[in-house]
Amino acid sequence: MIGRSDYREVGIVSGRVDGKSFLESCRVGRRAAMIATAIVAALFVSVGEARGQSADALMRLLRSGRLPAERLGNVIDAIGKRGSAADLGYLLERATEADGFPAEVRLATLEALAEAARSRGTVPEAEPTRLVGLLGDDDPAVRSAAVRIAGRWRDPSFVAPLATLVADPATSERSAAEGIEALGAIGDASAIEALTAAMNGAASPKRRTAAAAALVASGDEAASLAALDVALGDDRSIDPAGVVQAFLARQGGAERLASLLGDRAIDAERAQLMLRGMYSIGRSDAALVTLLTERAGLEDADADWSAEKMAETVTRIAERGDAARGELVFRRRDLTCFNCHALSGAGGAIGPDLSAVGNSSPPDYLINALLRPEQDVKEVYRMYRVLTIDGLLVAGVKLSEDDQSIVLKDAEGKTHVIPQEDIEDLVEGGSLMPRGLKVLMTDAEFDDLIAFLYALGRPGDYAVRSRATIQRWKVAGPNEVGLNAATARGDEGLDRVATMAGEGWPSLYGKVAGGLPLAEAAATVDGETLFLRGEVDVVVAGEVTFAWTGPAAEVRIDEVVWQDAATPIRLEAGRHRVTIRLTRDACEEDAVGEFVRPAGSAIEFTVVGGS
Repeated sequence: MIGRSDYREVGIVSGRVDGKSFLESCRVGRRAAMIATAIVAALFVSVGEARGQSADALMRLLRSGRLPAERLGNVIDAIGKRGSAADLGYLLERATEADGFPAEVRLATLEALAEAARSRGTVPEAEPTRLVGLLGDDDPAVRSAAVRIAGRWRDPSFVAPLATLVADPATSERSAAEGIEALGAIGDASAIEALTAAMNGAASPKRRTAAAAALVASGDEAASLAALDVALGDDRSIDPAGVVQAFLARQGGAERLASLLGDRAIDAERAQLMLRGMYSIGRSDAALVTLLTERAGLEDADADWSAEKMAETVTRIAERGDAARGELVFRRRDLTCFNCHALSGAGGAIGPDLSAVGNSSPPDYLINALLRPEQDVKEVYRMYRVLTIDGLLVAGVKLSEDDQSIVLKDAEGKTHVIPQEDIEDLVEGGSLMPRGLKVLMTDAEFDDLIAFLYALGRPGDYAVRSRATIQRWKVAGPNEVGLNAATARGDEGLDRVATMAGEGWPSLYGKVAGGLPLAEAAATVDGETLFLRGEVDVVVAGEVTFAWTGPAAEVRIDEVVWQDAATPIRLEAGRHRVTIRLTRDACEEDAVGEFVRPAGSAIEFTVVGGS
């Protein structure tokens, strides 16, 4: 029963309808009550969360059964943000019952539950069997949300379906990675067994690598040692970086790993990969860096940087530094520059945008910034290290903090919501950019990189761009989008991919001049077909043209077939997608995707950047 108190809780009891008070307008009879409920729902979702509605009031509205389907999503989202475990249990029950929420609302419900588990650590108070069936759902988005919930819920009944998901060759790499992470979070004997089977089995190198890292993350000592042995073994397809990162995510992990590695043979290639794994998450723990630098046969980056050496280096850069070669160094995967920094608005946002850094920073400043990044850190980029009561370490820049939680973004761009009650210790200071990156470069490469940074924003080839080129691309192969090779090549495959949101696809960034190195794109995915995704935000609707300068490709603007650069396309206000399909053998040169406003068009738009 919905009464006056419920209207008061949603903040509209004093509202007016056609010049009359709300209650005067709908005070008599069952029909009036239904009208009142509909108006309550409509007004509630229009003001969103700004009114601070209580979860109890929202639950009464939801249980009334009178909310129209188009209003359910916002109400469910709000309950997910502040509802109790029992409230979340009701949502899960309604999402899994045959006569429950409409199909179009089911995914929104599961996403709300996944976010509640991630951000608040609250899981549904319900029978775990309700989630088990969703772990094998045919809809990849539903399955993904269910897997993320399972990883936070950590019930042993989830292990068997998760193991099946991970072992299935038809499972996309993204879904398999989520399943592996969930198994690592559950961490009981059956989960360890499933992860060990994945690590030692015939799965793809990506899955085997992820399984090894998850075994370390599980905290099981024997499993961690077995994973380290595999990471250092004869199989060169296993990247040891993930195992290193999993050790570093635990209190005392750096010291523990250094101790374990001291008794093991590590060749130079593996040692360098492990260093890269450290640097990519902003870690430069001294003992571990020293050990790995020695095993890799690299020179200590901090050795002998006297005033004389600085002056000699600045002179050498002016004489021989090459900005074009330096841009290629900046783009190198092992240096992970784009994880933290953006160029032309595309890239990470946990360090400053470097598009015009050369305009304000002389070479000696840039050298010091690379060698000793912790010496000059603006407050907005200051690092926070959190130790949780479970012994986990999280480092990142602070996005927000309140009485309930602190939100950090780490060096890989991942967001971590940590409840205040789970924080054992919090330390502020330093930079997410690690010391020691120079050990991964020769002197000539270092000189070229500084020359490139010094050229950014200055007149010439590296001036701040003004063209509306797509600088941030998302890249996917058939496996990432859940298609077999034949479907990926056909019209149906492209049509399906054009409708996908592109979440979870890896990002690749254009050069300062706008070109995307297609060889880099092809190297990020498996298979002979690859898909590129760019986006544009339209503020004012109008006509625009799109130009593709590169190899033969099939292009969709949203779901519409692109004709050519001369044919205008009308775009309404909102975000729009550009999807491009290429064959691997065509990915040799750079390619440019650019939006152009035709003469007389009223369109106002911004090409989407970021990470």
